[in-house]
Amino acid sequence: MLFRPADLGMNQAGLAECIVRAVNSCHPHLHPVLYQSIILTGGSTLFPRFAERLEQELRPLVPDEYKVKITAQEDPILGVWRGGSLLASSPDFEAMCVTKAEYEELGSARKDEIMHISTATIFFDQWTFSCKFSD
Repeated sequence: MLFRPADLGMNQAGLAECIVRAVNSCHPHLHPVLYQSIILTGGSTLFPRFAERLEQELRPLVPDEYKVKITAQEDPILGVWRGGSLLASSPDFEAMCVTKAEYEELGSARKDEIMHISTATIFFDQWTFSCKFSD
């Protein structure tokens, strides 16, 4: 279900396709480094051979000249908490939030507005890149 939802009659992208879409939403110069920086986190990544299966599904979707490197965290369940903690302590966190009043006034349109203009900042050594994520 995570890798090929269409096999179960679901009309949605699998994990590998979602990764490719996320990478493609960033500047092309970032693609090689992003494909080499995939970090698995969350309880589902504890399934046996999860990383190997993801690489098997992802490799045909990635240009041959790019290396794919998938890293599993030592404790993927705590990794999710750590990521949330970093996000919550970010100076941009408040701008990403939707208040109850905003939601009551604008509904999901406010969320959509935030998501279409928000950027994810990615740090690699001393380089900083921003990727715009939109539909």
